[in-house]
Amino acid sequence: MVGRREATVEERERAHAVLAAMATLRPALRGPLVLREVYGLEYGEISGLLGRPVGTVKAAVHRGRRALLAELRGRGAYDGPVPGWEEKDGCL
Repeated sequence: MVGRREATVEERERAHAVLAAMATLRPALRGPLVLREVYGLEYGEISGLLGRPVGTVKAAVHRGRRALLAELRGRGAYDGPVPGWEEKDGCL
């Protein structure tokens, strides 16, 4: 039971770090990133919701991922790869 409690504390700390890092992103990057990674929307769906070209949405998600990772690594909150991001959509 203690092992699970420790995992829960670590998960909570990681979640707080991610939320704090997300808050530092510009809205133009944060919005598309959240729609893609949290809600699992396809680029075309995000494009329609935001009224932006698909290429612009893809670029914003890519830049958002890179900025989020840089922020997390800068805080010492994460130093490993993000499973799936390396291969996802042919870019980070």
